Amino acid sequence: MGFLIHQDGSFDLSAGPVTLRGAYPAADGTPLRPVRVETAEDRAVYFLPEGRRMELRFAPFGKGASVTARLTGFSAAHDVSVFAAAAAEGGGLAFRQGKGMAGPSGFVRSEEDDFESDGILALGGDRGVCTLCVPDQTRFRSRFVRKDGAYSALFDGEGCFGEEETLPALCLDAAGSFDEGLRACAGRIAGAMGARPVTIPAFHWCSWYYLYHNLDETILEEYLRGFSALKADAPFSHIQIDAGYFPACGDWLLPSPRFPEGLKKAADAIRAAGYEPGIWIGPFMVGDASQLYRDHPDWMLRGADGTLVRCWTWYNEPKVWGYRDCDYYVLDTSHPDAMAYLRGVFRTLRSWGFTLFKTDFLFWGLQDSSGVLRHAPGKTSVEYFRDVLAMIREEIGEDARWLGCISPFLPAVGYVDMMRVAGDVGAQWERTGFGPENMIRELTADQYFNGVYWQNDPDAVMLRDFHIHLRQEQIEALALLAAVSGGTVYTSDPVHEIAPDRLALLRLIRPRHVLRPEYPLWEKDRPTTLIVNRLPRGTVLYWFNPTDDEVTETPDWDALLPAEQAHFRFLHGEEQKREDVVYFRVPPRSGRLLFASEDPIPREPENLWEF
Repeated sequence: MGFLIHQDGSFDLSAGPVTLRGAYPAADGTPLRPVRVETAEDRAVYFLPEGRRMELRFAPFGKGASVTARLTGFSAAHDVSVFAAAAAEGGGLAFRQGKGMAGPSGFVRSEEDDFESDGILALGGDRGVCTLCVPDQTRFRSRFVRKDGAYSALFDGEGCFGEEETLPALCLDAAGSFDEGLRACAGRIAGAMGARPVTIPAFHWCSWYYLYHNLDETILEEYLRGFSALKADAPFSHIQIDAGYFPACGDWLLPSPRFPEGLKKAADAIRAAGYEPGIWIGPFMVGDASQLYRDHPDWMLRGADGTLVRCWTWYNEPKVWGYRDCDYYVLDTSHPDAMAYLRGVFRTLRSWGFTLFKTDFLFWGLQDSSGVLRHAPGKTSVEYFRDVLAMIREEIGEDARWLGCISPFLPAVGYVDMMRVAGDVGAQWERTGFGPENMIRELTADQYFNGVYWQNDPDAVMLRDFHIHLRQEQIEALALLAAVSGGTVYTSDPVHEIAPDRLALLRLIRPRHVLRPEYPLWEKDRPTTLIVNRLPRGTVLYWFNPTDDEVTETPDWDALLPAEQAHFRFLHGEEQKREDVVYFRVPPRSGRLLFASEDPIPREPENLWEF
């Protein structure tokens, strides 16, 4: 068994090489102080003053254990720790998962560093891995915290625990590697949350990363004419209008100076050009210059002190997106009229023909219930958030494609088809502003749930050869990274204006299949990231080097490839025999892509997935 209960109510949990010793439950950061503890082989009951009680039930689970807590009288608690202050033996390396877009996610290599991990935790090393996860994320946020070297597993009730409450099970299991263990956890969560089927990665155009908020009817018509002449090179499925089409945040359906005849005309133009229309919307965002705010201030969420919750203030120039709004509020979707308004927005957008929805700033809708005054209180932030997501999916239909952005991850599983995993990218590599460092880290750290919860979105691919600080090799390296990761592939560039070699790059990275990339040695502290895609006709391998130094690679081909795949061809290189490639160099801020096949590869493939 993966658990051992001691007479004083403390217990040990173990799976694989890791044991969490001396665990004890807590509430609001304080260990329970029971007047009596009763223990048995598979349970511990903690009797507290004033009739309060916590019962922990233990059961075998896989190669470890599960723990389920039953609470009595904890309705006022903000959070409950199934275990707290547990010392990890054999843990070594730790993997933490960020709460949502931009993380931070990845491996924590110092055993002294404090951190928080959302819903999943993995501990271990070369001898194996212990994973902890909570598959059911429909009501309570679950998180794992390491502080001063000790571990705790918390459920956030936010003052909304029932007088009698059974928490979702915490599952502890063992695996041979971090990748195996984390993928198993993701599978459990996807199953419990009803994750949507994953299809061929999205391939669309988005207006944001070149035009930003400046798209208007005239530019849209110009781009559609240009794109239509290039459908063989850029067969986008959708043309997605991003922020800037509305007169103020919240007034999503009203015409604006950029689209004076309204969005339906824009959607009709996109469809007439042979594409599906897509739209950006921030469902929880309300600007103070909006008609929505002027007419319905009572629909706005308020803090515990009664003041309006402000997620943004813009009192200096430049104002965000060129709007007059100074304060940005949060729609209180517990108000039935506010929810009905938002439902009408999505219903109308779908009726106008939009079939791709990018919902942004979703974190605004995840407001801790203990810190706000809802029109209709009583639910956790996760429940309010998922109520809105369920409504959106109902209104846009099962066939619509939905991209979540600036969103918590786990509460969105089961609703969205795609999810941004990292911060915005831009036209430079500098470590400030909109450089790709965050995307590079999160794309790798979050790879274990790509194709399990949804398609991961590493953000737009930059292809243009003008108005950009990135060099050619950097542009290609980042484009290839997005493509081989198996997530969404889209651009905002005016593809009818870019150079022929950049169009060829777009053809190269166009998705054709559902991919299941492998990340060998991703837990190792290495300068390069290796991504492997195994296809019916061969293997595509990509070494990506984000560092400022050249790296020499000496791959173990026998470990990476079947013996019969003896024909090699590097992108932009000549065909080679496997035995002749002993080592190669990967330039700084660049990558090397290799095709390996049983058959000769006499020509460089025009598409990564067709060779």
